[in-house]
Amino acid sequence: MDVWFSAFAGVGTSQSGANFNFCSGDEAHDPSLTYASNASPEDCHRVWRYLRESGQINAQQLFYFLAERYFGKPFSWQEPAPLPSALIYHAGYSTGFAQWQSHYSESLAEARPVAILAFYRSHLQSGNTAMFDGLIEILEQEGLVPLVVAVSSLKDDVSVGLIESLVERTQAKVILNTTGFAANRVGSPDLASEPTDFQSAFASPIPVLQLILSGSTEEDWQAQTQGLRSRDVAMQIVLPEMDGRIITRALSFKASSHYNDIAQVDLVRYELHEERARFVAQLAKRFAILASKPNHQKRIAFVLANYPTKDGRIGNGVGLDTPASSVNLLKALEAAGYPIDNIPEHGNALIEELLGAVTNNPSTLHERGCWQSLALEEYLEYFYQLPLECQNAVWGR
Repeated sequence: MDVWFSAFAGVGTSQSGANFNFCSGDEAHDPSLTYASNASPEDCHRVWRYLRESGQINAQQLFYFLAERYFGKPFSWQEPAPLPSALIYHAGYSTGFAQWQSHYSESLAEARPVAILAFYRSHLQSGNTAMFDGLIEILEQEGLVPLVVAVSSLKDDVSVGLIESLVERTQAKVILNTTGFAANRVGSPDLASEPTDFQSAFASPIPVLQLILSGSTEEDWQAQTQGLRSRDVAMQIVLPEMDGRIITRALSFKASSHYNDIAQVDLVRYELHEERARFVAQLAKRFAILASKPNHQKRIAFVLANYPTKDGRIGNGVGLDTPASSVNLLKALEAAGYPIDNIPEHGNALIEELLGAVTNNPSTLHERGCWQSLALEEYLEYFYQLPLECQNAVWGR
């Protein structure tokens, strides 16, 4: 801090008559910076609050205040408006639940499923909402009713409480989350035969889809053989999976918006990838429909890895008994009313049954029967949805 005060002193003596207002860049007001300023303590605190609350309206009022107070311009201004830690968002601004209901009255009357979309409040504060507006439009086109919530964090009780209340009031069927990290406050699991306690951020038992907003450009993503950079993988895949979120795909990337001549800086905005956003919207719609079906009408598939592709690696996991866990899950699904029968008695019996048919082990691929198939017409229906390059690559083999 002594270094900063030396700098302040130097600026003050070299710019005689100038007005100085030094503000903290975090959530706590710093009296020592006010002391270093030559503006009044009230003005210092007011400017800090404009910047702290942020958002388009506060930014506009800040310039009105500075113009009137220090440049003698005939502007009227309003005091900084606090931005709640969680709020309902619509068309660039915060709104109320009644206004949201009115806007979507026809869709709600048609009993379209409600999908809650959560994003960081900082996007609203910085005006970086165009990408979300585009995503909202796609959700609407796919038959969903988006209820958008700007939150400070899923570790914030007010933010989680608002989402929970909205789920209850609207009977929302799915949550689309774009925040990173994990909200689960339970410690790391131990290697034990008993399951570790798990607490979701949400009490409502509805699926939470994790939408990935890449911190890289689309060009960088295309050039990487693994796709996302390790930072995105950690913050938006690995950690959210600890909350039980369903990982979808990257649907936005950073891109240059425009060059600002006044600030002399390139402004960066999130840019929506429409094709991938539409895929996620369609996936969310299917989850919403699935939530309305009774369990006896649902079909659930378990996919067990066996990498490297040898039969002895089926369900392999360090410290895990995947076959036994799979049997326990099958029993739980049966008890919940899912159409399941002939459950193997234990994990070994499950593996033996799996080895009674073809696996992806290349050594036994042509020696075992295949009891699952698709009609040629159905296969081609899916096949022709692939990009033309992929189709040609298959036909050329």
